[in-house]
Amino acid sequence: MLFLTLLVLSIAPGISILWYVYNKDKYEKEPKKLVVKTFILGACFTIPAGLLEVAIQSITGIRMEGSLVQGFIGAFFFVAPIEEYAKYLAIRIKAFRSSEMNEVMDGIVYGVAAAMGFATLENIAYVFQHGIGTGVMRAFLSVPGHGIEGAIIGYYLGLGKFNPKSLRRNTLTGLTIAIFFHGTFDFFAFSGSALAIFIIPLIFFMYLSFRKRVRLALKNSRFRDGRDTEEFPTKVIKMTTKGVVKIIFGIFFISFSALILIGSIAAASEGDWDAAEYGFSIFFTVIPTVVGTLLIFSSRKDRVEA
Repeated sequence: MLFLTLLVLSIAPGISILWYVYNKDKYEKEPKKLVVKTFILGACFTIPAGLLEVAIQSITGIRMEGSLVQGFIGAFFFVAPIEEYAKYLAIRIKAFRSSEMNEVMDGIVYGVAAAMGFATLENIAYVFQHGIGTGVMRAFLSVPGHGIEGAIIGYYLGLGKFNPKSLRRNTLTGLTIAIFFHGTFDFFAFSGSALAIFIIPLIFFMYLSFRKRVRLALKNSRFRDGRDTEEFPTKVIKMTTKGVVKIIFGIFFISFSALILIGSIAAASEGDWDAAEYGFSIFFTVIPTVVGTLLIFSSRKDRVEA
């Protein structure tokens, strides 16, 4: 009975989320066979991604739960990039090349399918290892997080497919946003501190981001109002290369300041600091944060119609 309970708790969240997003595609449903194949591909990439993470941890000695600094490095530079790129490959290998992916909303559906395949197999491992409590928590936090990240990658792949000149830029944008969300989530989750409480507002913000992209994709659907046109909607807003660069550097500066802050907190907890050391810490925390925030907000001016 316990085995069956754990199995259902492992699988149900991913299937439910995929079914929810699948039915969001209200103008032209995707073939279930291709959705299932993408789901399976996502699951298949879970194992090599996990092995690569273990190998990197063994080589570098970095542990997600070792310290705040190690957790930050592991989350943003190892785990998140590996897992989000795995989801990207699961979409790109089959669904992206199919003629069935003929609008941006389709990219969201296949992105979630790949992510839910990945998350479901990962969930089975976690739930059977840690029990029902972990399964319940992951059903409302980790699994939806994976789904939103996959949706974002799929959304930008969809934009890129119908605007080939911007495919590379859109791919980079989608991966960057997904990695940022994933890295932030994992850093909070493995911090072993009160920072974990920030996962809840983070998931809410991620959901708003997901909902916005679904709304845009449906608004610009080629099948909306019964029409079926080969023309891609002209009022799709995309980010220029300059804007993407601003966002990347903005995230870098904010991440740098967060790393300085984490290191400062860890160092201060081990001994007394003088005024100069506190001043140094504050300066290199505040300035990069301000610069990064300004860069990200200024990137809003670098949006153009596709």
